[in-house]
Amino acid sequence: MKTRSDGGFLLAFGILALLFVGSTFVVNGLRGDIEDRFEAASSDALPSIVHLTAACDALRDLEALSDDYPDLPADQRDGARKQIEGKWSDLDVELTSFLGLPAYAGERELYESEVPSALRDVDMTLDHLFAQVEAKQAAAARETAGREVRVAANRAAKSLRKVVSFNAGHAEDELNRIAATHRRASHWSLVLDGVAVLCGAVLAYWVFRRFRAHDTLLVAHNALIEQRAADLEVFASRIAHDLLSPLSALTYCLGAFKRAGQADPKLQDALTRARSCVARAQAMVHGIFEFSRAGGEPDAGGRADLRE
Repeated sequence: MKTRSDGGFLLAFGILALLFVGSTFVVNGLRGDIEDRFEAASSDALPSIVHLTAACDALRDLEALSDDYPDLPADQRDGARKQIEGKWSDLDVELTSFLGLPAYAGERELYESEVPSALRDVDMTLDHLFAQVEAKQAAAARETAGREVRVAANRAAKSLRKVVSFNAGHAEDELNRIAATHRRASHWSLVLDGVAVLCGAVLAYWVFRRFRAHDTLLVAHNALIEQRAADLEVFASRIAHDLLSPLSALTYCLGAFKRAGQADPKLQDALTRARSCVARAQAMVHGIFEFSRAGGEPDAGGRADLRE
């Protein structure tokens, strides 16, 4: 049968276990949120910034090559044009990789609103430059490279930087949220662990008090048993003393009857059996009396025959 103490122990340990489980659950939940934020930053914002920055670099290289193109000797123009086309290819590869990444809300709309048209302008100005060089219009080609191509490239680079800034802002937001979530996880972990430790301390003190109460009760119970044993010894001593007197008188009477009835064998036999019974009763009373005087403890070096 369960006692109230048993129920208290179970409730206290249950609360303590729930606190530790709750702490683990909360911290794991916040840790999962941190992982999701990190995944969003590492799989979208940061790779996007890398590809868009590489595209801007390719665009700047393309602008520098096109600026030198009108003044190159005829035998070097084919190699220079291949370099320009290679940078354009690098730009296309970086932008294709960027478009293959996950996107934040509004990111694709920002890209489509400016970047494709700006890149078409760059492509058109380059075609114009190449046509002027082939037509041997050196002065016009220099003007196109120094103004039209540069303006178009700057506009395209500016459009790409807007998308870079968009992703950088989201990356910063994700990092700030990660830091805030980490602080919140640390806070709740400390709070829940502190509450669990406090409950553990209260439980330990309560258990200590229960054991102290149990020890006090046990001491009182042992004292009561000792008192009852002492009372029993006194009672046994009195009973033994009170019984010995009538038994002695009965023994005397039986002796007198035996002397008076010597002529009757049957009476003698009955009186002999009666005296034997009285002797056994006297031995038992003497045993009780000796037990009460011994205080429930055997004599030092005492021996007993177990079979008997």
